[in-house]
Amino acid sequence: MKKLLLLFIAFFICFSLVFATDSRISSLGVPAWMVYDDDSLIKLYPGLIADYKNTFAFNSNSSIILDSIGTFDLIFTLMSGGLPDASIINKITIPESGYITLGIDTMTLGIYSFPYRGSLLYNPMQQNLNGLIYSDIQNNPHNILYPNRVYGVLFGIELDTLSIGTSLGIADKSTSFKYKEENSGSYTFDDIANGSMVFNLGIGASMNIFDLGVNLSLPMVDNKGATSYFNDTTDTTTRYLNETLKTDSGFDVEVNARVILSSIIIGGEFTIYTIKLTDIEQEDNSSPYDGDFTDSVDENYKEVFSRNLMQIKGGIAGNLSFASDKLSLIPGLLVKYITIDQINDVYDVNASSTAEESREIKTTIMSVGLNLAAESKITDVLVARVGVSKNLFSNMKLEMAQKISSGTPIDPVPKTIIELAGINSINLSGGISVNIGQATVEATVTGGINVENLPVFDIVNLNLKIPGSLASQISAKYSF
Repeated sequence: MKKLLLLFIAFFICFSLVFATDSRISSLGVPAWMVYDDDSLIKLYPGLIADYKNTFAFNSNSSIILDSIGTFDLIFTLMSGGLPDASIINKITIPESGYITLGIDTMTLGIYSFPYRGSLLYNPMQQNLNGLIYSDIQNNPHNILYPNRVYGVLFGIELDTLSIGTSLGIADKSTSFKYKEENSGSYTFDDIANGSMVFNLGIGASMNIFDLGVNLSLPMVDNKGATSYFNDTTDTTTRYLNETLKTDSGFDVEVNARVILSSIIIGGEFTIYTIKLTDIEQEDNSSPYDGDFTDSVDENYKEVFSRNLMQIKGGIAGNLSFASDKLSLIPGLLVKYITIDQINDVYDVNASSTAEESREIKTTIMSVGLNLAAESKITDVLVARVGVSKNLFSNMKLEMAQKISSGTPIDPVPKTIIELAGINSINLSGGISVNIGQATVEATVTGGINVENLPVFDIVNLNLKIPGSLASQISAKYSF
């Protein structure tokens, strides 16, 4: 009963503090699967939940500052039809998060709050669609909101030679915006409501030499906006502009697996993010927003956006121990391959079945990097760790094509191809852990000249730029 009460209390603490203790992984500077044993692995392999019974952990937020645009910022800015400003300083914040587990015999129950990752993180729609309704960009009906965190429950069970685990979570975010303007007896009203929701299911199984985790997500978007216009207070005719943005289909799949062969770990990740959205704008026949500036035709506009992302990561790492396990080294090799295919179809007036314009952007990214991390147990209380990663090869290729113009297919399809040669990059990290009884406090600082291990292209000045980065994080864990 006492443990159940503790779990109930921690539910509110976890949700108000709101990561497994990722500071150790961050300070080592390696992918989590390269580390033999760490509680942050439960996000990848739910079968390991049973290994961390009666544990409460949380991470503070972590900020990454870039002195130039990041690689993925560039890709999705280009996809949205915009040109990035290479002088902008970006700050990427990973939100606070945590979990708590309770062991009951061979079972483990828990609750968690982990950062959201998936299709909704990337929002080219905010620049891509017409956005005729007056409002701040954050309240436009074509702006996709993405949740910061996924909240849910954990369950694990230990069998003779196998551990099975699952997680079930939900993430949502919504906002509303109302605006009224009076101008010389005319009135304009905006009423906008944006919302997104994600259902998440994780399942996994773990053995002594093998870990497997599958993460499934279902993203949904439901945005609505309306602008009404009156000539004066006695006007009984409402002229309007309505806009909706909804998800037609979408799903995210992440599969993580690794094999542990004594001191050698072979791991990989396969990810698919796919989403399709439709934006529809409707105007009445007397609307001042009428697209062809006439008052005789009701006009509807439609744009369909789809994006498919596939990512494959894999490599090999060693976990080597020296000096009676007081010193450990983790050398590793990591290979990444990413493809992104985005299609935008803009339909003719009154949303006919024939696309007026059709554009496609294909992106291919490849990189190969080396990792080396060291961890030293200085005393029973203090542990220090450092890491370095060096990019050996990277390449990014973008193919942009317009397939249909004014409703007529283009044959042959002209293409614009941008191919970026790789550059050598380096990232440094370091941190400490302080163990006091059953409690552990970890702190880490990371920095480098390229946070994504990929080159960044300055489209404005047509040259490569190397972004700098700096991040810090504090984590805490307590076993009861």
